[in-house]
Amino acid sequence: MRVKRVFYHKAIVVLLAICLIAAFPLSSCTKKNVVKDENNLRGIYQGKSLKADFSLRVNITDTKKSVFTIALIDGVFDISYNSGIYHCTLMSLKVRLDSIDATMEYDSANTYSDEAAMVRITPYSSFLGVTFKATVDSTGNLTSLSGFSQVEENIRKSLDDYGNLVVEQAIFAAKEYLDESVIKMILGFFIGYVPEKSLELAENWVYSGKIKAPFMLSTNVTCTFNKLDDGKYIISTAGTLKTAIDEKNYSGIEYALTGTSESKIYLSKNSEVLRNGSYTESVTGYCYYTIDGNDVKDTVTMTRNISFSMREKV
Repeated sequence: MRVKRVFYHKAIVVLLAICLIAAFPLSSCTKKNVVKDENNLRGIYQGKSLKADFSLRVNITDTKKSVFTIALIDGVFDISYNSGIYHCTLMSLKVRLDSIDATMEYDSANTYSDEAAMVRITPYSSFLGVTFKATVDSTGNLTSLSGFSQVEENIRKSLDDYGNLVVEQAIFAAKEYLDESVIKMILGFFIGYVPEKSLELAENWVYSGKIKAPFMLSTNVTCTFNKLDDGKYIISTAGTLKTAIDEKNYSGIEYALTGTSESKIYLSKNSEVLRNGSYTESVTGYCYYTIDGNDVKDTVTMTRNISFSMREKV
């Protein structure tokens, strides 16, 4: 398979047809070795002004055709908590997209005056300053997220003069690697995963759901809680992934993929860094399609890495 990439310029937008990621419901667990007051782990950052940094790395390769896509995205959120809702405003963003054909770069710290460049970066500049409102339930699951509609509205306002086709292409590009489900996943590492109850040492609980990775995958994730030392804790996760049975692709390509994921979420009550950690994911398998009447089977590999850190804003 030759994964086509068309870079978004004055009338057209780049990128591989893909999306990504998710959130999951929580199961019950056993009761022993309770660590007192661990429910306060969630409260240590509520009511504070927070700065949350993340780095997202996605690598996709069609090994048969030596076709690749690399997405590098770095961002900073300001996060505040009010009346049960987390207000998460994206304050800065860097994006670099590489493929065998072309490269696209955006940095919110730069000023862009060239019209073609401004149109090309609109799918990413439209995220800047948008506030995503998130809620977390008693299980530690990030259950709702709003705000992505404002990204789409920003794109429409910026590109309205270029016509509907350009607007829709830009919205499609904005969702390639940082769609609502990806943002939900990233914010989950900052504000989720801690149930409103006394956690237990070596306790396990399970999430299951679907993840756009950037292919539609079903996933099961087992979480384990442990205490490292006084005031420091860790939640470790290990997951399995496989192609969801309802995976569809507008181009007629079918996927058969499997993989694994793991993350480490460090929590601290007595440190400047309240949360930090990393998430890694590796998926391999095949894609099937027909070209010129011939059935083709290609090998696809994908890795995704997220690193994150949250601290009090000074």
